[in-house]
Amino acid sequence: MYALAHLWTPQIQRVNNCSVSNSNISGQISVSGIVGFQTQNVITIMNSLTFQTNISGAYYIGGIIGQCQSKLYLTNTQIQLVRVVSATYIGIVVGNNFGGTYSFINSTAVSNFANGVQQEECTVLKTNSWSITGC
Repeated sequence: MYALAHLWTPQIQRVNNCSVSNSNISGQISVSGIVGFQTQNVITIMNSLTFQTNISGAYYIGGIIGQCQSKLYLTNTQIQLVRVVSATYIGIVVGNNFGGTYSFINSTAVSNFANGVQQEECTVLKTNSWSITGC
């Protein structure tokens, strides 16, 4: 069985009320808390949460989406107590925004992150190795 976080999801257009919490998510490429890989269409992620989760992989690793090659809209989305570990292409919100754009709409108040996604006590670690052995 696969969680949404592990799927390559080129056709998904909307994710609503999705929560990932108290989890350890790992993989190689395009790994995240909610959507791993998005290539087509506009994707909207709303009312969603990644909480108290460790996310690791080789590259394209993010707290909400690993790799986005399309437009991404985030609404009322939160990232709290998340640890993201990767060798390259890493971000607490999006690991890699390859040719796409993303916007933040009607989101909650932000602490130390000025683009509309609530982020609290998150850690981003870039490693010098392609081999990740856990968080």
